[in-house]
Amino acid sequence: MFLQTSLPRWKSSNHNCKIGDAEISFLRQEVTRCTNDVLVASQTSNKRNSDEIHELLTWFDTNIARVVVHNAYLRDTNNDHDL
Repeated sequence: MFLQTSLPRWKSSNHNCKIGDAEISFLRQEVTRCTNDVLVASQTSNKRNSDEIHELLTWFDTNIARVVVHNAYLRDTNNDHDL
């Protein structure tokens, strides 16, 4: 965004430099393309991180459930022996 807003000011303040509207248009398109590429990469990375966090939480839930069931089994087994 900074580059897009700065180009017209830069062009008007540098009369000795012959940069045309086509060059400015090209630079704006390149800035837009690069910005979009960065946004897509960022969204892809965020999605991947979100998926990995979800997978980790699912793993924890599954293993905690196993531990709870196993502990309940051991408690029941020990109670049967106490009778």
